[in-house]
Amino acid sequence: MALIDQIENDTLLLTRDGRLARALRLRLITEQAQNGRRAWRTPLIQSARQALVREWESSWPIASLLHPAQSKAMMQQIIDTSPEAESLLSTGSMARLAMEAEHLRRHYHLSLDAPEFKAFAESAAFASWSKRFTKAKSEINAIDFDDLYQILKVHRPRANKILLAGFDRLTPLQNALFESWKTMGVQIIHADISRRSNKNISARIYPTFSDEIHELAAELREMLERHHGVAENMPSVAVVVPNYERLMPVLDSVLRRYLAPHTLYVEQNEVASLPYHFTRGTALNHHELIAVALLILGLRQYHNVIDKISALLLTRRIAGYAYEQDGRARADIYLREHNGRRMPFRSIVHATKKFAPGLHRRLCSMQRVLSRYNDTASSLVWARRFRRRLQLMGWPGDMQMNENTAVAYRRFNEELERFASLDGMLPAMSFDKALESFVEVISEQLFLPQQNYRAPIEIMPLENLAGHHYDVAMAVCLNTDNLPKHQNTNPLIPAELQRRTGMPAADPQVALEQARKIAENLKYVAQDVSISCHEMTEEGAPLLPCSLFDGWIRSAQKNMESVTSSVALEASNENPIPIQHDEKSPILIKHGIRVLADYARSPFFAFAIHRLKTVPFPEPVEGWTADLQGTLLHDVMKFFWREVENSTNLERLSDTEKTHLLGECFDRAAKDCHILESGRISTTLLSLERIRQIHIIVRWLKYESTRPEPFEVVATEQTGTIEIEGLEFRVRMDRLDRIKSDDQDYYLLWDYKTGQNSATEKGWKPESLLEPQLPAYAALADFGGIKIDGIAIAQIADGRIKTAFQSGFIKALTDSDKPKSLANWNQCIEDWQKSLALSARGYVEGRAELLPRALQDNEFTHGFLKKII
Repeated sequence: MALIDQIENDTLLLTRDGRLARALRLRLITEQAQNGRRAWRTPLIQSARQALVREWESSWPIASLLHPAQSKAMMQQIIDTSPEAESLLSTGSMARLAMEAEHLRRHYHLSLDAPEFKAFAESAAFASWSKRFTKAKSEINAIDFDDLYQILKVHRPRANKILLAGFDRLTPLQNALFESWKTMGVQIIHADISRRSNKNISARIYPTFSDEIHELAAELREMLERHHGVAENMPSVAVVVPNYERLMPVLDSVLRRYLAPHTLYVEQNEVASLPYHFTRGTALNHHELIAVALLILGLRQYHNVIDKISALLLTRRIAGYAYEQDGRARADIYLREHNGRRMPFRSIVHATKKFAPGLHRRLCSMQRVLSRYNDTASSLVWARRFRRRLQLMGWPGDMQMNENTAVAYRRFNEELERFASLDGMLPAMSFDKALESFVEVISEQLFLPQQNYRAPIEIMPLENLAGHHYDVAMAVCLNTDNLPKHQNTNPLIPAELQRRTGMPAADPQVALEQARKIAENLKYVAQDVSISCHEMTEEGAPLLPCSLFDGWIRSAQKNMESVTSSVALEASNENPIPIQHDEKSPILIKHGIRVLADYARSPFFAFAIHRLKTVPFPEPVEGWTADLQGTLLHDVMKFFWREVENSTNLERLSDTEKTHLLGECFDRAAKDCHILESGRISTTLLSLERIRQIHIIVRWLKYESTRPEPFEVVATEQTGTIEIEGLEFRVRMDRLDRIKSDDQDYYLLWDYKTGQNSATEKGWKPESLLEPQLPAYAALADFGGIKIDGIAIAQIADGRIKTAFQSGFIKALTDSDKPKSLANWNQCIEDWQKSLALSARGYVEGRAELLPRALQDNEFTHGFLKKII
């Protein structure tokens, strides 16, 4: 039945979300025009949130309705003042999780006094927070959106007939509201919003995820080129993805590379939109205008990152850009040549004084502001200070705004006012905490730009298909790891209670039924539908296509094995699982000594990462990665010392000769790494990295030239193996020095570190050997009969040169270093051997304890536990 035939006078079409409401309004207009009508009564099509708020406001309410950001701030304040706050990694993340649990609890009528909430510490803590949250709302006479379902049960809506669109499954709270309205004489009907069309369905299978995404981008680019200049003939295209939150940033990164050139079709001084957009929108802080504002707010007196300063200097979103464009570019070059990766604000002011006087005056005013505001203040005060910073820099600039940018600008100011309204809900805070809280508020707000009709490519999640129609639909990544969706229960509500009440995230049958509906909707979303999947992950693990599309995929690959067989789940075994092996032959461990480092932090993480192969989803990175930069620097140092060999030759080199030799070593290292051939790094990026690495290595060589004892580099980047308790590790040492002291030869083992704050000897304590690499080399490696007399770490990073060492023959590496007592070297070697053997034995036996100190290791838990929380 057509949508126009279902809507009558005095009918409310209630949709799942605002986007579906907009789509149905456009569809209704199309149907009316096809019937030859020029004017018609506008029906009421609203999202559930919009409609319920409208009904509630019509009753002249006394209470105030809290915005989601205000509710979260109130919950966070409750958690911050609770006894559990000290044991949490992030109270902000926990507040978000608690609000999700509160939403589920109320929608599924869960009693906080149920015995299940008392059985677990997490559930008991949430029950306490939820009760305090309810009490806090009543004290300020406020309600949130979920309260409207209860309040409006006794309020008859103005519509006599309500059509529900896009609600695949009603929660008990929603169902209770609609049943109450039925008793008042209101018709509640599920609307049929599907559209039957002639289907042309095709399926493809690609080797890897990268192949699939790049082929998708290539097809979209070809489509844009084919219809360039004939916008009215451009078909509407939907790119449909499962696991939307995970795949969206990857798609955005790839599509920008393929499709961005097609945005350069506009008049001069206009800003072109990308030829695609995400139907759920993107976080507000991702918009170019808002990103510049956050760069301005993030300026500090010290430790400003050069990449962010460059983006700020070259942006068109601060005042005075037109007449200072070349000057700002020269200031950027000057900063990169005379500073490291981080720099004080006074360096930025100094660089712009000569090249960009207009910007210089603004930065001088900003410098006076940065010297203040070191106190704690409320969110209202910080909102005023943030606005003052933006005004000083002339944001949003004198560049003309298009419609989308104007909407983003208005939304940003609304969120700034909303942040100010949290005064009293959030405690007084420092600048860093205030900026962090504001960025969190911004990042949680979605910005949905207006559709670009030049190339209407929409990227949307599978679950939002119902009710939409396009000329072409392309569904990608339809593998079993994406659909049906993985069960993701809320950890603050007992899992048994979630299963018993039938929450979709806890009930596999419900999840499977929803997946079937999604697959059925895909057949009717467009006239031409193509689906695709890939056969393996980037790491080489095999994947299966989703069995819900098995028939389509069989037609694409007839020799494909059946994927409809059920998967048997093995029961979990809490006992340690030892590694089975022949004791006569050692087991080669792939990840080297890192396994023992992870085991020292927590046996649980070592077991999960190296035995169960647990890995976080890789975050997309454009340009240089830290690993690639570190590998390149290691190779440059290797080639340099093979040429120079010792401290005597180093002293003979002038600064110019050092720079020239390092440049040759860098070029050789880059060629050996095949960086340019990979296509990831351009020649411009490579030349900038060449300048950066030469700069920091020259600083390190100046430090080495102050060492009082002469030294000779006898080995660099040498590989070998170490055997510990039946485990064999492949190792590679960075550098071995021979030092002449008191007419005797001593050997010092070096390890290069290119990260920030990574040079420390605290990890060498035998009782907690968190950094076992150098101790293992010194205690167990065979260097041709050479006895190691000391170990040292060299931190070679932007803006910071630092060393850490432990030895039995030297008290300081240079005259400027603070002397330290000599170590009992033989005792250190013995203690390290025992500690390494103990860790290796525990790993072999399958120990998997979760040590409390591992939860406080932010760097270690960032990619694993912190993502889960």
